Amino acid sequence: MTDNGWRTRDGSLADYFFGGVKGQMNCACKVDNSCYSGLNCNCNADDHVIREDEGFSAYKDDLPVTAFLNGDTGMTLQRIMLSLH
Repeated sequence: MTDNGWRTRDGSLADYFFGGVKGQMNCACKVDNSCYSGLNCNCNADDHVIREDEGFSAYKDDLPVTAFLNGDTGMTLQRIMLSLH
């Protein structure tokens, strides 16, 4: 995950994605062992399949999201669709 992430209530860069574990730069699928090919997030697969990462924040003190950062992932195939509810 290069140049991608989100900023917490105090403006710091979060070190997890929603559903993931703080400090581990992972997604919900890693927690429940459902990530494609054992990756930390499905979006890291870099293949020709549309994959999804989703989850809820268990760390309410980090909310609200104050910014979402999306840059080069370092992968050849990349697209993002973001929805916050």
